[in-house]
Amino acid sequence: MSFRTKIYQSELARIDRKIDLKPINLEQVEALWSSRLYPIHCQANPKPKSPIEPLNKQVSEHKYPSEKANLRDSLSFGGKLFQKFKTGSTLKLAPTIKPDLSAAFQLLWREQFNKTKDNISRLRKLSSPELIEMLSSAMSALQIKEIKPRFLDGKYASYSFSYQSLSEYKHIGIFWNEDSNLRSFSFAMKACKKAIDSNQDITLILIRAEYLGNKNNRGYQLYHQIFNNSYHQHIEPNLESVYYLKTYQKLANDARSGDLILNFKPLTLAELNNLVYEAKLLHQCSLLQDLKIVPFDINSRKKNKETQVVEAPCPQVKEFLLNIVKNHHLLGRQILTQQSKSQFAEVEAAEIDNLIQELCQEQKISIINPTAKVEEQLVCLIPQQ
Repeated sequence: MSFRTKIYQSELARIDRKIDLKPINLEQVEALWSSRLYPIHCQANPKPKSPIEPLNKQVSEHKYPSEKANLRDSLSFGGKLFQKFKTGSTLKLAPTIKPDLSAAFQLLWREQFNKTKDNISRLRKLSSPELIEMLSSAMSALQIKEIKPRFLDGKYASYSFSYQSLSEYKHIGIFWNEDSNLRSFSFAMKACKKAIDSNQDITLILIRAEYLGNKNNRGYQLYHQIFNNSYHQHIEPNLESVYYLKTYQKLANDARSGDLILNFKPLTLAELNNLVYEAKLLHQCSLLQDLKIVPFDINSRKKNKETQVVEAPCPQVKEFLLNIVKNHHLLGRQILTQQSKSQFAEVEAAEIDNLIQELCQEQKISIINPTAKVEEQLVCLIPQQ
């Protein structure tokens, strides 16, 4: 299989043509800074005298003595300067506060996760080879070793992979099949039967949410023969699990191409994996829990079917609020509420206000001017020992 055939169609466009961006001059640098600062200037009172305030022309001249700059680098440099200004280090008002990389990353993850939810409405929107590749990639990020692609032979090889389970000391083959055609499912079960007959030491895990057929279907008969009263396992994935896998895959693809920017700096794949692993973001994926890749967490599972009304995810909202303040250090209370509402549309503004008060009581954040009008209140981070 060529390298190109391993890349999803949605990712091919970015490598069809190479575009070299020419250096830009200092006027163009300032125009970029001005465009990024414009929404903040619109809210300022009194209005800034310069379109790039609190930045200035002298810093760009000092940074780029040749009067030529790389477009991405100039945006990154301007962002870093603005971040320093926000924390007070530029004006010598306070010691420099190091940006919280984990908090910034969790905000980025939540943003991408919500985009994924908007784009994928059902499992069948993704092919089985795409799904198995997403799962394999996520397991690699969780430091699962000895993952080998193409556990099955023939047509269904790209639907499968195997790995060595260190906790149970056994060889596990995973086969993800969401083909709705029952004739195709019959051939898939034949491929699975052949694989386990030729290797008695392997444990087969079938991942499938699609219909299995009935006792009159050959595929179902083989399925029943393989999985009934045996150590082989069938797991039914849910859409929520796919959101986690797809979110990680998108960020991983961006990291490989150099397009994943965090705190004005590109993240490598290794750095991304460290952040995902340390924040345990994939631990909430129920499919990975069922596979015993991550610990089972009853709190992250939906207790009933999709018809049940799901309670507002208050712990997630609370963590999101804290991460925003950790990332910005100082921001308006209204902006904090609006950003949270944009990511958790189902949560009422009153509940967000209650969570802000809880964080204040826990001495994690503080409202600098609590007696002022809500629209004028500022929220800051309380440094922890």
